[in-house]
This record gives sequence, structure tokens and C-alpha cells, in this order.
Amino acid sequence: MSEAEIVPFWSRTPDENYRRMIDAARRSHAFGVDLDFDATGWSVGSVRDRRSGRGTSSTTTLWFTTGSMKGRTAAFVAEPMLEPFASFIKAYVRLYEAARPQLNMSGHGNAIRAGRYLYAALSDKARDPRLLETEDFRRAAELASRDVAEGTVPYRIGVYLARMATFVSDRGIAGRRIDFANPFAHEDHKTRISPEAEAARDTKLPSEAALAALGSIQVTGLSDRDLLLLRVVQLLACAPWRIGELLTLPVNPEVFEAATHNGVPMTDTAGLPVMRYGIRYLGSKGWSWDVKWIPTTMTDVAKQAIRDITRITASARAVARYMHDNPGRAWLPLPYGGGPPDRLLTPPEIADLTGVRNDHLGRNAREIIYDNGIPVQQLPGRRIACRQGDFEAFLLSRSEALPEGHPLARHECLMLVHRNFFHSLKGEQRSIVEFVDYPAVQEFLCGRAGSGSIFERHGLTMPDGSPIRMNTHQFRHFLNTIGQRGGISQLEMAMWSGRKHVAQNAVYDHLSGYELAEKARTMIETDRMRGPIRIAFDRHPPVERSAFLQVHLSTAHTTDLGMCLHDWAAAPCPHHGACAAGCADCAVVKGDPVGRERARQRLTEAEIMLDKARAEAGDGTCGAANFVAYHERLVAGLRAIMAIHDDASIPDGTIVQLPALPAPEEPVRRVG
Repeated sequence: MSEAEIVPFWSRTPDENYRRMIDAARRSHAFGVDLDFDATGWSVGSVRDRRSGRGTSSTTTLWFTTGSMKGRTAAFVAEPMLEPFASFIKAYVRLYEAARPQLNMSGHGNAIRAGRYLYAALSDKARDPRLLETEDFRRAAELASRDVAEGTVPYRIGVYLARMATFVSDRGIAGRRIDFANPFAHEDHKTRISPEAEAARDTKLPSEAALAALGSIQVTGLSDRDLLLLRVVQLLACAPWRIGELLTLPVNPEVFEAATHNGVPMTDTAGLPVMRYGIRYLGSKGWSWDVKWIPTTMTDVAKQAIRDITRITASARAVARYMHDNPGRAWLPLPYGGGPPDRLLTPPEIADLTGVRNDHLGRNAREIIYDNGIPVQQLPGRRIACRQGDFEAFLLSRSEALPEGHPLARHECLMLVHRNFFHSLKGEQRSIVEFVDYPAVQEFLCGRAGSGSIFERHGLTMPDGSPIRMNTHQFRHFLNTIGQRGGISQLEMAMWSGRKHVAQNAVYDHLSGYELAEKARTMIETDRMRGPIRIAFDRHPPVERSAFLQVHLSTAHTTDLGMCLHDWAAAPCPHHGACAAGCADCAVVKGDPVGRERARQRLTEAEIMLDKARAEAGDGTCGAANFVAYHERLVAGLRAIMAIHDDASIPDGTIVQLPALPAPEEPVRRVG
């Protein structure tokens, strides 16, 4: 057999597959060709900042140790993982990076963390991944579920353990099939009506006091530094932005377009066309250029924010434009700008140009020169000077650049400021430009040691006197929740938020059980709900209908198929979670793509199980008839759900309550 002939992994031994995997990982160029594969810690270089889309100077080290190195002191010594598991987990991480390069290293850190639990589960098998079985992954998951002291999120660890199990099976490393799925439920699948759910919801949404305080800040008298950041925060409240999308807005991002309804142009009371207002932006997480349309009630706020930001950043963008039009030259004020590179600049001149005369550290220009390695020339009288060309090269090296391949030039970005623009003590360096970044916005909202937040500086606190704290992503959760309350479709919500998948909406839906019930009651009153409750509602006199709804729709929560109208506070589920098997409390949101796909999957599985149950019943297996009866009800219920989704006569977004199927006969009838 020639070397070029492909040999499937199942024709080789686990030991051969293991060695081939390690060899492939050693030959990989992921993390760089000079990576020391055998090192306990891998320094993987600069990490791309996911919030801003720009590179940062920080480095990350991946530690292949039995304990986490995060937050440890220099005196802490972690034990390196033993072979052959150490090479296995290193190969897994490097090959995964080669196949799917990561924006930052947190995913690889979680994979190593999951690997530590698997490493512990293999303690009685010499830490040998070639001896892995499904039970070892289950033991690792059990260890993760008990490791609450380290702040473990079991669901996340389960995700990486499942990926690792697939990796081991697909490469034939263990010589047997690993049948392991994540045993932990996602936290977002929990009930919405528990105290824990209320507490979790509060952490992801801005408090009413924080929103009120933000609205009470007077623009008059604010410095340009605070005004710029206030306008950024106000834009966050206008649409569900990711902070990185907002901080990379282009210049002139406003879009005006005639509004239409069902393809017909809309006009106001005066007969003039209604214009809608949006902001053009570069999306993230797989979303390209798009327009974020601003609700009518917030357009004036957004327009004023764009005007103020454009004005405040104009001078920095002019500097960036000069550097773009004059490659290799830094912007300097007259009479230095565009001067000969051989002109000599004295320390007092450099002090003026760098702003160190106003530096709170009391540094002089000589320190700037020597600390940054700017070449000097000796002059008579122990004086020194620098060539203007060398000084400009220093300035250029300090200006922040965009990553390679970015679709915009630096001067085409809106959020550009001078160096030290946000610093309260250092002098502003007008020849150096940098981008408005996430830490500046977060410090504006929360403050830091020695610098109070915008709320603290205006004497604003929570009702109990505690400091106001909020983060940029809370606005995105808040606006998504408002959209859910208003009945916006899931597709529209995903597009407005810049998501590729509708299913991701669920993470940002923080309606409580009572709010969901209120939404359902409103839909009944506006003829957007069908089913037994709606029929009973119509039969009641108008004066009794509101009270009827309060009793029969006091609370609700979401399910993978739609909604559950059962009041769990009054009694547990009478059907043990079998929503589709004839439960009248099960409701479907017609046209919901996530619910429809889940129903389709479950119907396929239920039909397979029904066929198997019927085969067992035909063979006379004891108890098989009960399984046949249950799966017949389940298949009937799921087919009814699919029929609702496929019914063109039902408008999308309508809540349809399933009809109750006849109750199964009791195997033993009560006597007396």
C-alpha cells in the first residue's frame, strides 16, 4: 500500500490514532510555528478585543495544569498534567484552533478546564485517553457539578466535554464509541416565576433608578469628555447595540428612508411622506454592514447624539486624515506641521507638542525623549535636540491603528479622539489619535478608584443610597425585553439586534411569568389568540371577561414548543412536562421558527419510538401497549402543532392553545 493511500482510522489501533493526532498537532501552525508544544504554559500572543474589534496588547497564557492559574499569586505552583493526557489535551486545543480560529482564548480556557475534570476522572486509568469510555465523561461531568467553589458553570463544562467526546470518537482514539451528551440544562431553560429567576433577571436589566438617573443628567455644563460618553450611552438606549458595533461606527452613519407599510409609502396627517431614521454600522458575530433602525420616539435623541459626537471627534479625525494623506508623517500644529524632517526640535518645543507641560506627573520633555528611545543630538551647552522626522515616527507609533483587513480607514471612523482625551489629569496629545474604547464607557458608568462615575459626580444614587452600577450590555437586554413585551416578531427582533439565528433571542428575553400572562391576556382581548380559553372568554359577558382572564391566565412561561399557561404556583404540572401529549395548557406561537423546528424534530423522534413500541406490542412484550398509547397521543399532539404552524389562514404571531386530547383509560377503575 502506498503512503498516499488513505487509511481510515478504524483500521488502525487506538495507539496509532493517538500518535497520528499528536504528530498532526505538533506540525500545526496554530498559535505560531515557534510554539513550544511540550511547555506547561502556552503564551498565545495578542488577543483580539471582541468588544472593539481591534487588537490589544494583552497576552494570554493557556496553562495545562491540574489547577487553574487564574488569580493565583506568584507563590502558587500548579502541578502539570501527566502524560499521555497532557499531550492529548494540548493536541485537542491546537487542532481546534487550526480548524476554528478563536477571537479570544476564553473558549480554549474552558476546554482546558473541562479537560481537568476528565483528567481527574481518569485517575484510575493512568491518565490515558486511549482508555476513555462514556462513563469517564459522565464522571467528569459529575465532578464539575460539585465544583461550585470554583464558580463552575456546569452547562458550559458539559458543552466542552461533549465536544471532546465527539473528538475522541471521530478520531478513533479510544477504540470505542463515546456516547456522551451534555447532561446539564442551560440556565435560560429554568422557570421564570421563581425568586432565583427574578434575581437573575434583575442582574441583566438596568434598574429603574439607573435609567431615571441617566435621564436626569443635564447636558448643560458638561465637558466634551462627559458629553461624548453620555451620547454613546444614549445611543445604546436607542437600539439593541453591541458596544463594539457602536464604537466602530463610520463617519456620516445616518440613513433616511421613506417608510412603507405592506409596500405602500406612508404619509402623515399633512400628506407628507413619513421618513424612518437609521444608523449604518458594521455588524459583528457574522453580521455584515446593516442599518440599525431607530424607533420614532428615540430618533431625536439619536440625531442629537450623532451631531454631538461628530462635532467632538472632528479634530481627531482631521489628524487621522492628515496621516492618511501624508504617509510617514505625523500631524503637528503650525509652524511645525509639514516641516523638513531634519529640523531640530528642542525639549521645550517637544513639551508643547506632547502636552507634558500640563502633565500631573511633572515629567519634562527629556524623560519623554529618553524613555521612548527617540534619537538625540548633542548641542553646545549640554543641550539636546531631536530631528522632527524621528519625533514624528514616535508619534506615529503611538497612534492606534485598525486591524489588517478592516473595511474602513482610520479617519473614516466616527469614534476617534486625541490621546488622553478622557484623562482628567494628563495633558491631551493632539498629534496622537486613539479610538473611544469600552473601558472609557464602563468607567463613565461605574467609575474606578480615584475617579467617580457620572452618577457619583452628579450626586445620584440608588434609593437605598448605594452607588448606581450598570453596564453597556444591559441596554441590549432591556430593549429586547421591551420588544418582547410589545409583540415584535422573533424574526424582526433578530434582525434588529443583528443576530444570525432567531434562537438567540431567547437569551435576551427577560419577561417574567406574569408579564407573559399579561401579554397573552392582551392578545386574547385583541383577537390574536385562539383555543379553549378564547372560546370561554367570548362566552362570558363583557363585564366578567377581565376577571375571567385574571383567574385563568394568571401566569405563563415559555417552553421549547411555545408557551405553558399552567399556574405552577398553584400546583405542579399534572402531565409531568408532556406538553404535546394532549395538554390543554400548551400553547403555540404560530410562525415561531424555533418552536416549529423543535416540534418537527420531536415529531420525527416520536414517530420512530411509536414504530418501535408497536413492534414490541406485536411481539407480546409486557407493558408495550402503554408505550404505544402514550406515543400515539404524543404524535397526534405534535402533528397538531405542525398543522398550526403550516396553516396559512392563521396570522404569524397568533397564540394557539392546543385542544385537550381524551384522557387515557385508567388500567384499574375505582370502585365505590
